[in-house]
Amino acid sequence: MGNTLLRTKLNIPQIRSSLVPRQRLVDKLDAGLEIRSGTFARKLTLVAAPAGFGKTTLLGEWIYKDRRPVAWVSLDEGDNDPALFWAYVITALQKVHPEVGHDALTLLQVAQSPPVTAILTVLLNELAELEASIILVLDDYHTIEARPIHENLDFVLDNLPYKVHMVITTRADLALPLARLRARGELLEIRQSDLRFTLEETTIFLNQAMDLNLSAEDIAVLEERTEGWIAGLQLAALSMQGREDISAFIKTFRGLDRFITEYLVEEVLQSQPQAVQDFLMRTSILDRLSGPLCDALTGQNNGWQMLAQIERANLFLEPLDDEQHWYRYYQLFAKFLRQQLRQLHPGSIPELYSRASQWFEDNGFQFEAVDHAFEAGDNERAAYLIEKSILPFFRSGEVPLTTVRAWLECLPDELVGSRPRLGLTAAWTSLWIGQPDAAETRLGQVERLLTEGSAEESWGLERRNLGELAAVRANIAYMKGEIQETIQHAQRALDTLPPEESFLRSISYNALGQAFRLDGQPLAASRSYSRSAAIGRAERIITTGLLASGYQVRVKAMQGQLRQAQTAFQEALDFASQMGVSALPALGVAYVSMGDVLRQWNDLESAGAKLHQGIELCQQWQALLATVLDGYMSLARVYLAGGNGQDALEVIDLAIRLAERYELPQSLAQVKACQVWLWLAHGHDTAVQDWAKQAENHTSRKMSFAREPEERMLARVFILQGGASKATDLLSRLLQAAEAAGRMADVIEIRVLHALALQASDDVGGALATLERALQLAEPQGFVRAFVDEGPAMEKLLRQAASRGITLDYVNHLLEAFRQTPYPKPPAMAGGQPPAQPLPNPLTKREHEVLRLIAAGLTNREIAEELVVVLGTVKAHINSIYRKLDVSNRVQAVSRARELQLL
Repeated sequence: MGNTLLRTKLNIPQIRSSLVPRQRLVDKLDAGLEIRSGTFARKLTLVAAPAGFGKTTLLGEWIYKDRRPVAWVSLDEGDNDPALFWAYVITALQKVHPEVGHDALTLLQVAQSPPVTAILTVLLNELAELEASIILVLDDYHTIEARPIHENLDFVLDNLPYKVHMVITTRADLALPLARLRARGELLEIRQSDLRFTLEETTIFLNQAMDLNLSAEDIAVLEERTEGWIAGLQLAALSMQGREDISAFIKTFRGLDRFITEYLVEEVLQSQPQAVQDFLMRTSILDRLSGPLCDALTGQNNGWQMLAQIERANLFLEPLDDEQHWYRYYQLFAKFLRQQLRQLHPGSIPELYSRASQWFEDNGFQFEAVDHAFEAGDNERAAYLIEKSILPFFRSGEVPLTTVRAWLECLPDELVGSRPRLGLTAAWTSLWIGQPDAAETRLGQVERLLTEGSAEESWGLERRNLGELAAVRANIAYMKGEIQETIQHAQRALDTLPPEESFLRSISYNALGQAFRLDGQPLAASRSYSRSAAIGRAERIITTGLLASGYQVRVKAMQGQLRQAQTAFQEALDFASQMGVSALPALGVAYVSMGDVLRQWNDLESAGAKLHQGIELCQQWQALLATVLDGYMSLARVYLAGGNGQDALEVIDLAIRLAERYELPQSLAQVKACQVWLWLAHGHDTAVQDWAKQAENHTSRKMSFAREPEERMLARVFILQGGASKATDLLSRLLQAAEAAGRMADVIEIRVLHALALQASDDVGGALATLERALQLAEPQGFVRAFVDEGPAMEKLLRQAASRGITLDYVNHLLEAFRQTPYPKPPAMAGGQPPAQPLPNPLTKREHEVLRLIAAGLTNREIAEELVVVLGTVKAHINSIYRKLDVSNRVQAVSRARELQLL
């Protein structure tokens, strides 16, 4: 995204020599930077007044006075995309502190980026570590209308480190809860009444800056009728220059908006040569001006000369950079000029926007090219530009999805539906924002166009385009859980796409790997992930490179290759480091997968840390919810292994609610099977028996990889209920399927269970022989929990194995792990919990509501929607809940609350 940012927006405006010193306001701004205990006492200075009151000029004077370390962003209507807005903010901060914001900026650049609040959390944490203070100025914030940005800014202000002070200029009050900041003494306000020129300042401005030599009476009249409005005074002064009877002019001056805009400004315009008037009106459609861009609109070759002439005439033209390559008109003046253009030359406006669009396209400003095509009313050109640029944007991650979505919504539906490339663009966009059904609808339109022959023949016959159709179809099928269809379409895409289509091929290989993994074919999945990751690394495609690497950790573990899984995890970290990211949701897959490997190695502390990290990352991206549930299941087993039975049950309860809420039946069945493991550990026999009856009814001779976790759990229940022979029959079928697919981790688990079944049948010899085969498979990769999790019966069998010298060193290692494993603490539902203790600082009513919704499995955003508050408010409540309960995450909060009978 860095190449799409206009760096002049980050420059502090230059101070003109005609500036009227405003020391009283500079002193007030200084008061906003009061230091207490080494940090800013206030978080925000708000400078709010209508246009033309000198807000920006005042800040420029204040900043240059003491050469303060300031990050500056000049905002406009084009910054209403959250990703673009925060990219400008972060880049501005980096001008002062180059070391901050790199991870956050990278996250914003990814097509499937995490929620902005998660990215801002990364940024805020880095700002909190700064040793030096910094001021962040957001100029012209009134141009921002996007509610998500207001919510994000509220979150930032709520959590702003006290070494950072924010200054915002705006024409209207912010859509933020300012009352809270006022109550805390964290807000300094400079309003219209402060910014008005005093009589003394008006005198200095008119007689010194504008050199009018007016009488005190005339100055008083102007000051009264303009009410100190600086722009009105400036416009009046310009109209007075060169007049002989200035006093007579002043007597007729009324200072009304209509008079200012229709009389004084027209007088200024009409006093200019016709060539200057034409130039001003034609170029007024531009937010920013340069000589070559102006030439494109006027058809002349004098853009630089005209801009210099206008600047010398003080006609509301402001340079945006020190080199004076870019300028802008003052907003009121530009608005007036556009009004004049509409009145005098309405037919020229579409052509002017078209010329601007062409210039922006030719000079690499694709966003501006599209926007100006829309302004020209040229939907066909806008469609062409979107088609031309969208896949490169997606490939590099340098596109805010909300912007692309807004573009597509601006186009007539029949136009999108009549152009294959545009239809595919809409399909990809729907996929990235998690709407596979909408993507399928668009793709169906494209395919009908080709079938009916209503699309361009050359487009339909190109192999590359046919391959892209298949790639989109494969990803739609994957998102809908259609495994065989995913394999079919992904393979067709790979067979069709030429080698240079790296982005599409990487996505297709990743979809293929996902399908094979979900179908229980780790070898095929590993090959596909390897190819996807290799392309991603070679071509610097961050998302597919990290996702494929993360899932590679998973499938290596499925194959029983735990050490190779660790290598794959390190490769994922290395790629993330190479790309300059560390907190991307796609990286969460690798952390969750590695967390389970560490659990298997009995490194419970490291496993828990990795799982928490991975879950938090994956939670930012709903497409990774299945991985979140996998992480919760592994975390529950970590808690159980560490003797924290209550935490284990709470984690699984949370996972079940999430799976039910988002309608993930396959994941739900697996989570419930994990819950049965916890019930077994805590003696909840009735619940186990009820589950087993239902599970046994679903068991059939036809094997399904998706149901194997349930069936292995059912075998455990059979063994404990005296049904060892039923367990043996079931395990034999499971073993055959696992060995055939090369799922050696499952093979080890199944053989361990088979040994326990034989032990329960008093076939000690058979049990030890089966156990020995499991040990031989497990020892090279260091499996521990596959044995220890099975409890006392396995410990007894291992002691018998040790007495016979079976893999003695390894068996002794496992027995030592048994000795270090505590018994699980009884859960609250089992009785015996201590009576509830009151909190020293009780929860508020609102915090109780938030806690209840956390326990129900709602995300922060869903809680905000439920309670009709902004996201930052929810975050603040959650932080307060954590502090009062003395916990650090959701699972602990729910567990602690139930211990205290708060839920």
